[in-house]
Amino acid sequence: PATVTEATETSSNALGLTVSALDRDTKRSLGLEHGVQVDAVEGVARAAGIRAGDIVITLNNLDVDTAEELDQVIESLPRNRALPILVARGDSQSFFTIRLAD
Repeated sequence: PATVTEATETSSNALGLTVSALDRDTKRSLGLEHGVQVDAVEGVARAAGIRAGDIVITLNNLDVDTAEELDQVIESLPRNRALPILVARGDSQSFFTIRLAD
């Protein structure tokens, strides 16, 4: 797992993600400018194919660097629309599609 700089985590958000921030050196070593590490996943995110250990880079084309930022983006997401989430897994990056119900 990547190095975590802060214990700020979020759980029970609408996507079912528990995440932690990555320090600058870890992001640099992964070739990333943004992202939070997925520590646990359930619900909508799991159904979309997100896994623990993935790094969420963007959600709905908005950069994410902290659990708090992720929560803010999630709160602003439109419901019942397909939304892109960019995830780094290993040496590759992939887009997944999520949809929040009303």
